[in-house]
Amino acid sequence: MARHYQERRLIRSLTAACEQAKQEVPGFAWVTHVDTEAGTPCIVWVFDTPEAMAEAMAEAVRSPGQWLAWSRQALFEAGLRVDDAARWVGFDNEAACRRHSGGNWTQQLQRHLPRRR
Repeated sequence: MARHYQERRLIRSLTAACEQAKQEVPGFAWVTHVDTEAGTPCIVWVFDTPEAMAEAMAEAVRSPGQWLAWSRQALFEAGLRVDDAARWVGFDNEAACRRHSGGNWTQQLQRHLPRRR
């Protein structure tokens, strides 16, 4: 029951971040999360095109704050504490999903799970 409540809080927080990102970032489409064996969800920000994703990622390299801040806030509001939030954040786009996974997002999102150390 507690995990379900935690996930609902994460979804609510990611929904708010998603709406903000849609207003501020051209080409941003949606955000989701994937549960991991470690218990920390991986947050994946999805873009319409590879170009929009590349531009957002270039901006994230210059100023990583916003994507990481939105992700950290969502994890925090869900009651999840992580030391290395960047490890749990990924970027993807619709074309890559079609190319790598035949449009199957369940399969595509598995590509974002952190590798065991």
